[in-house]
Amino acid sequence: MASSKHGSRSFDAVWESLTAKQKSQVMEELKSQQSAVVAPLWGKVIATKTRLDLYRQDKEKWMKITAAQSVQKPSNEKKKKNKG
Repeated sequence: MASSKHGSRSFDAVWESLTAKQKSQVMEELKSQQSAVVAPLWGKVIATKTRLDLYRQDKEKWMKITAAQSVQKPSNEKKKKNKG
């Protein structure tokens, strides 16, 4: 997914639907494969969006930020209902 624009967009869609626990599991995998993930441009985009560097440095801080962002973002369902 990290090697193409389409894969990156697919990752974004999947990422938004994950629970905090699932995101943490994905981050563990990204962390273990960091050199391969960030090699292509789109992998760097994924690493930046997920804050992979912060996760590696301070997992607890990453979890707090991620949880706060999940609460702030309205779901797609709410967006669809508001549009009509």
